[in-house]
Amino acid sequence: MTLTSHEWGNEDSTQKKGSKVWVVHDKQAYLFDKADRYGEVVNLTEGRINIFNPEVLQSQLLPELAKISDRDYLLLVGHAVINFYAINYVVKKFGFARCLLYAAGTGNYKAIKIEEWYDDDLD
Repeated sequence: MTLTSHEWGNEDSTQKKGSKVWVVHDKQAYLFDKADRYGEVVNLTEGRINIFNPEVLQSQLLPELAKISDRDYLLLVGHAVINFYAINYVVKKFGFARCLLYAAGTGNYKAIKIEEWYDDDLD
């Protein structure tokens, strides 16, 4: 996978029409009000999730992940395993994942794009 930084949505502060920002794992500890400039903010998961039971984790994530479009963003927050699972699913579905990372220095979100990447040398 490759990682690139993009300034999607930074040209103005209006909501991207039809886009959603999927909060990967909301633990009720963060405010996401500045993420709404990228789309409607919705939770992919929230509350307690057992990351050590892959079948349960998958059953909780798949119904919501199936709703994601190629215009949507994953707001990466919460446990790394859940973030990885969500990114992997979206990259396999579309060839890339649009993600948002919180930049504590500015208090804003930075849009990044993670793309599928193949290297024949790794086989």
